Amino acid sequence: MDRVTISGIGLVSPLGADVAVTWEKIKAGERASVSLLTSPLADHDFPCLTVPRDAARDYERHPRLRRSSEISHFAAIAGMNALRDAGIEPGQEGIGIVFGVSSGGVRYTTRFYSDVVTSGAATASPLLFPETVYNAPASHLAALLGLDGISYTLVGDSVVGLSALAMAVDLVATGELEHCVVVACEESEWILCEAFRRSRFFVRSDVTRPFGGPGNRGTIFSEGAAAVVVSRTGSIEIEAVHRGLPFFKNREAGTALQTVLHDLGTPPEMVFTGANGTAFDDAELAALDSVWPQAERSNIKAALGESVGASTLQQTVLATHLLRSGSQQRAGISAIGYNAMVSGAILRRSA
Repeated sequence: MDRVTISGIGLVSPLGADVAVTWEKIKAGERASVSLLTSPLADHDFPCLTVPRDAARDYERHPRLRRSSEISHFAAIAGMNALRDAGIEPGQEGIGIVFGVSSGGVRYTTRFYSDVVTSGAATASPLLFPETVYNAPASHLAALLGLDGISYTLVGDSVVGLSALAMAVDLVATGELEHCVVVACEESEWILCEAFRRSRFFVRSDVTRPFGGPGNRGTIFSEGAAAVVVSRTGSIEIEAVHRGLPFFKNREAGTALQTVLHDLGTPPEMVFTGANGTAFDDAELAALDSVWPQAERSNIKAALGESVGASTLQQTVLATHLLRSGSQQRAGISAIGYNAMVSGAILRRSA
């Protein structure tokens, strides 16, 4: 692969919107505070890690975003911060966007269809509808950047951020773009937790203990965003990124991830894992033990929760920050998605 780098990073998480501060909090063992989302369909609450409201305050007042949902605010913050970090001015030629998402603007979607169900189709709000489509955050970010060129939105599971990164690498490596902003984001809502619970995706009710362990299965959903700017110049090279490999039975997840890790090549010094408290943790652990046994492991979801579509790009942002600090030469990302996909990547600091 031609030399392609990450030249800028941005992050929005339950621990804030500053990458360096977030990483220091994670290293110190700090966890984001827990909010409770009440399901009107059952007599229980879901714990969730939400982004502090003041993190998006500047964008809530922006004319373009005044009526948009939080997911668009998160995308704007992460994307603009990544561009600023890369030293790129909005409106510059040769910039494109690849956006990754899993559930999309679920809050406005819920409001829109709730009005239809309770009061009839004539009450459907034209103000809410544009925010129900998957590419709404990408559209807002493109407008803020003054872009009218390449803009793609990929929909997938929790590895979609790496799929978006792989597409951006192709666009930059082939000369289609000078720079590509890759953004992945997610927002939280009770209906997501309820849907995952009913789909037997383990949603946790006990938030007092760490992920993993007998009798302590289940994940804590969170919201947030991450963004990287893919360029040809920069200190952090994208050594390899996998486009994703499907598996067809849950018991095949570990074998599929082993294949991905082998494909990525020489093991890194550290790997940011996708462990989130579900049964897939064991499969990921077995694959890492088999292929990258010496790599130090970092589990950011113990602090940030499971941000689904944003998760692997959050891992990528923090891996980039770690490499910039000079404490590691190469870092990896591994993940197993809930919708039968596995993926991974390796980043390295230029000599």
